[in-house]
Amino acid sequence: DIVLETKVTVKVPITGISLPQTKTMVANQTTTLEVELLPEDAFVNHTIKWESLNPEILVVDEATGEVTAKELGSGTIRVTVTDDENGKEFIDEIVITVLDFLKGDMNKDGAINTLDSAIIIDKYKKNNATDEDYIIGDMNEDNALNGFDASIITDLYKKNQMSQ
Repeated sequence: DIVLETKVTVKVPITGISLPQTKTMVANQTTTLEVELLPEDAFVNHTIKWESLNPEILVVDEATGEVTAKELGSGTIRVTVTDDENGKEFIDEIVITVLDFLKGDMNKDGAINTLDSAIIIDKYKKNNATDEDYIIGDMNEDNALNGFDASIITDLYKKNQMSQ
């Protein structure tokens, strides 16, 4: 008996792309954006190009999507995905707001103290933290706002008090 096996790769064309519509960053922060191809099982050769429409505020690596916030304000990052099989282009944009503040200063009074720790615990208990709260209060950068962050702020406050 002769058995022949054939492997078939089905190319699923891109029908669209998706980016979050907004994001908040801190001045001098760097993050990498990711674009979602639609449908989720899209499987074709494609090219992704990133562009900052406001390079004085946001700088983006056109190949990787790594964004650096340079100045305060709002800026737009545009992504263009080209389906290399049929040449179709898909474009989406994200508006990024760049803020300037002291990491951990939840009440923005210019100082890190135990009140900031209490604010984090309160937001954690009530599950009502905003994107800005995460940027300001996520001290260990684990994408969560919780007791660990409050503990880090308390430790910083204690060290600051001892050094004065």
